[in-house]
Amino acid sequence: MSNRKSMILKAYVHAAHRRTEAPALLDSGATENFMSLTYAKWLKLPFKCLPYERPLLNVDGTTNKTGSLKYYTDLQVQTGTKCTDMRFFLTDLGDHKVILGYPWFAANQPKIDCVTLLRAFKGQTLAKRVRLLGKSTRSYGKPKQ
Repeated sequence: MSNRKSMILKAYVHAAHRRTEAPALLDSGATENFMSLTYAKWLKLPFKCLPYERPLLNVDGTTNKTGSLKYYTDLQVQTGTKCTDMRFFLTDLGDHKVILGYPWFAANQPKIDCVTLLRAFKGQTLAKRVRLLGKSTRSYGKPKQ
């Protein structure tokens, strides 16, 4: 799918060592939130091993070329004034750095008008309001050693 037909907004990433802007793909069909493993390493975000590997499937049900999910990072996501702790699974995302999936949609209930989407995002209605913060106090269990 071309970027012209994709819903992409600006996400501002605030890590301990870097602050940067990253295009975030909005994908309500993605069952989780994702971040590029290479990008997370560049940001020096703390990440952990999953207790067990999870299969990574493409939308057509085939296994993704990277195989399985092994790592995650927990980030605080600020959308407008609302802050939510969210898990991002780390993997190769091709041209994308961040994918905001169903958990983000469920937590924020964004109102998106697909007819005027381009105007809304160029006008930065949502774009200025999404920040990913590199520290979170939420714990999701003991990581694999």
